[in-house]
Amino acid sequence: MRNRLERRRLTLRAAALCIVLVLLCGCAQLKYKQKLVSDNLQRIGGLTEGIDYEMCDILGMDTPFRYRNKAQYPVGEDKDGNIIMGFYAGHTHSIIPCDDCLLGDENNSVILTAVRQWMKDYRVRAYNENIHKGTLRHILIRTGFHTDEIMVCLVTKKMLRKEAADGLVRVIERLNSGK
Repeated sequence: MRNRLERRRLTLRAAALCIVLVLLCGCAQLKYKQKLVSDNLQRIGGLTEGIDYEMCDILGMDTPFRYRNKAQYPVGEDKDGNIIMGFYAGHTHSIIPCDDCLLGDENNSVILTAVRQWMKDYRVRAYNENIHKGTLRHILIRTGFHTDEIMVCLVTKKMLRKEAADGLVRVIERLNSGK
C-alpha cells in the first residue's frame, strides 16, 4: 500500500512538475548551451570573448510545447495489473505513467488511449522484463508535421494472434476516419 501511494505521489508530482520543468529548465538549458558554445570557441578555436567575438544570448522558442515529432512509450503493468504507458524514470526501467507529454504531438494521447483499449479488448499483455512474458514492449509514434502523417510502430516480443492483429487494423481504420 505504501509503495502504491508513494508511486502515486511521484506520478502526480512528475505531472505537475512537467510544465514547470519545461519552462524553467528551458531557460537554464539555453544558458548552459550558450556557455558550452563560448567554452568551445575558447578551448578549440583559441578565441577570446570580447576581443575575437561577442557572445549574444541564445534565443529560445516562443512556445516550447508540442514540437517533438517522435516519442517512444514503454508499456508495462502496475502492481494491480493495469496497463501503463509513459517514460522510463532516469537510469531505471521503472515506467512513469504519462499519457500526454506536452513536448510531443497532441495526437499521441489519442493513439495511446486507442492502443490501451485494444490491449484490453484483445487481452494483449504488456511485456514484463523481469519474467520475460507478455507481448507489447514499446509504442513508437512519429509525426510528420509537414505531411500530416503519423507512423505508429508497436514493438513486440512475438507475433500477434490473428484476432488481435485484425483488431488492431480496425483501431487504425477508426483513428484514420476520425471516429
